[in-house]
Amino acid sequence: MALPQIDSLKTPDASLSRAASPRRGRLPLINLPFVAIIVLLVGYGLLVCWSSIEGSNDTTYSFTRQLIFAAVGAVVMMLMWRVDYQRFANAVMPLFIVNIALILSPHIPGLGTDAGMGAQSWLKLGIQVQPGEFAKITIILMDAALVARYGGRLDDLREYLKVVFFILVPFLAIMTQPDLGTGLVYLAIGAMALVAGGARSKYLLITLALGIAAIAAVFAIDQLIYNSTGEYKLLKQYQRNRLLVFLDQDGSNTSSSGYNLQQAKIAIGSGGLFGKGLLNATQSGHGFLPEAQTDFIFCVLAEQFGFVGSMA
Repeated sequence: MALPQIDSLKTPDASLSRAASPRRGRLPLINLPFVAIIVLLVGYGLLVCWSSIEGSNDTTYSFTRQLIFAAVGAVVMMLMWRVDYQRFANAVMPLFIVNIALILSPHIPGLGTDAGMGAQSWLKLGIQVQPGEFAKITIILMDAALVARYGGRLDDLREYLKVVFFILVPFLAIMTQPDLGTGLVYLAIGAMALVAGGARSKYLLITLALGIAAIAAVFAIDQLIYNSTGEYKLLKQYQRNRLLVFLDQDGSNTSSSGYNLQQAKIAIGSGGLFGKGLLNATQSGHGFLPEAQTDFIFCVLAEQFGFVGSMA
């Protein structure tokens, strides 16, 4: 399929761009309530990270490193605060190229490394870096720049298909690693962009139906391949397990692929209304909840601070 001509996409409204742009040569006005929310969220997150690490006595993770990342993030935020985000409105193609370069960079010989699940999704740069995570930011910018060109009315089928094409390419690129979890996040970002961009409901429903049909077809074809060769080719076993567990949560065996999900439910449920208290998360503290400091950090929050803390 040939790459669509980006010049044929509609351009943003010029008057809107001028009105939204900050005054040149001056710092933009600081939205103090917005900054307060950021500080509270980051502080809450750091508290939960600290409690999950201290409560489990796991030396694999470092809270000091989390603090360093938070400080670096604050510096980057202040630098980006001076950037007029409207400049990204005409940078769809550069953002598209950056996305693909980030996602495919783990395939560079000597730099890419296995993530432990058969996915080539990390870079060895002194420390291990997952470029697909950084691509989430540029994908948000790219998708926003794409749909902003239509002024909230993405009702032309040809233009809709162009936007969908640009959304699908990063997903297909991440599947070369393959990293299904990150790929689904990319699709979720794209879906939200389409909704916010004013895509017609009919187009969205048809796209959703085609997506479900594609998943079913992949499973069916993979099963036929397995029946003939005794091996799944299209999806790795852990990818199949994640999808199957999602569809059959109660029927999953606690000793196999459903273990993580069931332990997560136990952790969240045991927190009750107000939680067990700081450093009192038994599921993660006793090692029942896997990857508590990363993948299941919300379960630690729910167990310690309960429903009220989760809602906060």
